[in-house]
Amino acid sequence: MKNYNDLRPPTLDVKVPRFLLVVVVPLHPPDWIATAPDALSLQFRGHWVSLAGRSATSNTTSVAVELPATNRGDPATVEHLMVEASHGRI
Repeated sequence: MKNYNDLRPPTLDVKVPRFLLVVVVPLHPPDWIATAPDALSLQFRGHWVSLAGRSATSNTTSVAVELPATNRGDPATVEHLMVEASHGRI
C-alpha cells in the first residue's frame, strides 16, 4: 500500500512524474542477463502505468493495478517518458 500511495498523488503535488514499471523476467538468470568484459545486457518484457490521480483505497495490504498491454516498458518508451517529463508535458 505504501508504494501504491507513493505513486498515486495528483500530478500537481509532485515535481517529477511517477510511473510504475513492472518487468517480467524468467526465473533462470542466464535467460535474461548476459555479461561481457565491457557490457551488461538485460532482456525483459515490461509494462508501465501512471497512477497519478488514482483514488485512495480502504485496502490495508495490497491493491491490484492493471498494466495495459499497449504500455510497453521497452527502452525507447522509457526514454520517451523521461524526455516528456523533463519538458513538463506529463
